[in-house]
Amino acid sequence: MTRAVSILIAVFLSLTLAACDESTETMLLEDRVLGDPNAPITIIEYASLTCSHCATFHKNTMPRLKREWLDTGRAKLLYRDFALDKNAATAAVIARCAPEDQYFRILSAFFSRQNSWSRMENPIPVLAQIAGSRGLSRADIDACLDDGDLVDGVLQMRLVGQDQHGVNSTPTFIVGERVVSGALSYDDFDAVLRSMKP
Repeated sequence: MTRAVSILIAVFLSLTLAACDESTETMLLEDRVLGDPNAPITIIEYASLTCSHCATFHKNTMPRLKREWLDTGRAKLLYRDFALDKNAATAAVIARCAPEDQYFRILSAFFSRQNSWSRMENPIPVLAQIAGSRGLSRADIDACLDDGDLVDGVLQMRLVGQDQHGVNSTPTFIVGERVVSGALSYDDFDAVLRSMKP
């Protein structure tokens, strides 16, 4: 096991064992945005890359949501990691290595191949192969996994979700003032979004 992964596990365990009584007002990492940043409706998604329900949402609901709401400028999606375990945290850090225009493609690839890496003792070789097919070198990935600030930033997203929005499961979506949990169908998600329109 590499030093970077050992650090990642230690940080993750301290996160999950710590009480959420410290301030989490500041996000350490900028949100990744899918859709027009000026869209009138904001969807915040909290998801874990090892969550099977999240993978189901990204496979079954996200393509149509993207086509009908995000690509048309009616809504934008802010993706935030809510890592449920060390493999999810590792994958989230690797995804963050990608250029912004490749970030959601790598997330989609990680979700679609979730069964091939999510339960492995060391998922890094498989994740590196998936990310490598989308332009990330192993050297870039190793550098990101050694970046303590990046690791902390990914894990801080979970604390922010818990502290500010009461997130305790994945996927959870914040749409306006509404908190919606679970891998909703497109029709159910569409109904939530339509209820937000003036």
